[in-house]
Order: sequence, then structure tokens, then C-alpha cells
Amino acid sequence: MSRIHLKSSIGAQYREEAEELFFFNPKQAGVRDRVRQHVARYGTPVIRCREGLISFDLTGVDHAQTLFIMMGANKLRLAGMLVYVREEDSLCVLYLALKPVYTVSWRKGCLLLARVLDMLKKIAGCIKGIHQVQLSVASKDITFRL
Repeated sequence: MSRIHLKSSIGAQYREEAEELFFFNPKQAGVRDRVRQHVARYGTPVIRCREGLISFDLTGVDHAQTLFIMMGANKLRLAGMLVYVREEDSLCVLYLALKPVYTVSWRKGCLLLARVLDMLKKIAGCIKGIHQVQLSVASKDITFRL
């Protein structure tokens, strides 16, 4: 598997690809109820373009963050993204979208997800007051203590 990078924003040239991945992901049907819950609590996800960079915001909160999952060494490719908020001592990942090509097999999807979660836990460990990462998966939350 290629080298993975987490970026808080990416160039506007990725906008269409990010919209397709986030809003029209073929795996969405499996998390539809959870998405409705998050929209009711945090607002609708919207893509923003500022100074040539894109990110995702949530209309109901002003502190949502985006991490784009990029793969490659020289030319980076968008592999996925996650949107999270900070709640007390947790980073709560509300949305996680991976390109279907990376989830075609259970092994490939798990490997990418494990690497991304490991990187996210390292980032979270550097944030003062954060003691856990909570991942929203279908109807459950999975908590990783730091």
C-alpha cells in the first residue's frame, strides 16, 4: 500500500472528486440512519473553498475539522476523508468516507482504515486535553483510548 498522508485541506482541483466521494459514496446506504442522526445534531455537511483550498464544514457547529486521506509519494491521490469534532476529551469522527477502490476487499479496507486510525490517534495524542478518539460506525461508536 502506498504512503498515506493526512491533510487538513487540499487544493480546489480535488473539489469534484471530494464531493463525489463524500456525497455520492456507494457505501452510504449502510450508514444512512447514522448520517441522519449526525445531521440533526451537528448540521448538514457542506464543502467550502477558501483561498484555493477545500474543506468540509457542518452547518450546526463552528468547530468541525476535516482530514483528507491522501496516498502516494510524489503525486498525491485522494483516498478518503473524515470529518470530526472535539467534544470534551474526545475527537469524535462523525463521517468517514473511503474511495470504493480501497474497500473492494475486506483486507484492503481494514489495512487502510487501521493505518488512518493509528495516524489519527497520534495526532489526537498531541492535542492538549484529548484522551480518546471516538469513531461513529453505522449504529455504534467505537472508542480508542490514548
